[in-house]
Amino acid sequence: MTFSSSLLDRYSTFVIDTSVIINLQACEIGNDILRTIANPFIVTQEVFDEIEENPNSSHQKTISFLDDIVDSKLLQIIALSREEKEMFHKRMNETPQLHDGEVATIMLAKNRIFTPIIDERLGRGIASEELSGRIVGTTMDILFHPKVLAHFNKRTFKLAIYKALRIRRLQIDKKDRDFVVELIGKKRAKNCTCLPGYQSLMRSWGEPRSSKN
Repeated sequence: MTFSSSLLDRYSTFVIDTSVIINLQACEIGNDILRTIANPFIVTQEVFDEIEENPNSSHQKTISFLDDIVDSKLLQIIALSREEKEMFHKRMNETPQLHDGEVATIMLAKNRIFTPIIDERLGRGIASEELSGRIVGTTMDILFHPKVLAHFNKRTFKLAIYKALRIRRLQIDKKDRDFVVELIGKKRAKNCTCLPGYQSLMRSWGEPRSSKN
């Protein structure tokens, strides 16, 4: 398992997308993770609104988590400038399949030389294109940051990864699947239907369906 070297720069500012906040809430140690890494973490107003205005009751815990990390000053909300707004609307017209939060995150990172943290593959591809190939981080890069690995005991860390996978369908690259399965254990992995190639993996184990909790 490798992580983005850009996350090692203690002076970098990380601008995070909606799914990152959702995953950090699901793992239940998100506050401590942000505090441990200690880099500035910011979120665009678009991402904040995207979460706060979601009527789905399943997001209430995410809303509470977001409010808490903002109140605790672990996360700062940034509004796009006029120039960034123009860039935002241009990209939204060009790539309507991206959601507002992703595009705003990319535009802010591009204009202010921040490091974007985005999970969705399309969003990461667009970000890499807009940022001329600069590294785009993911939730996994945050979770496997050296400071995080050093801070938490193995049991807590493994459970956090499992919860993000099981509850919020944390996205991971296929090349990292076997590593993650070994980390959380085969029994827990059976419950994580978001794992790349899940069905074929279950067939290889003689488990065509996910286990019930």
